[in-house]
Amino acid sequence: MKIQEVLNKAVEGGYREYTGNQEAVFLDPLFWQCLGKGIRWVTVNYYNEGPEWKIQWHRFINHLAAGKDAETFFAELK
Repeated sequence: MKIQEVLNKAVEGGYREYTGNQEAVFLDPLFWQCLGKGIRWVTVNYYNEGPEWKIQWHRFINHLAAGKDAETFFAELK
């Protein structure tokens, strides 16, 4: 997905349209919860014992920590 598509899905899931710093939005847990609703992720991932939005949020943070950018993370997201 492209970043704008991800933002649109989060808004569909109830996230208020963001203003300002896009990077701060991607670190907001509420953004990830709303994105999960917009994408219709399963509420609980039994293999990882947690909500899918939280697993994806942590994957995103690890992706950034590895020196990669948001665009490459979201390009792989479905």
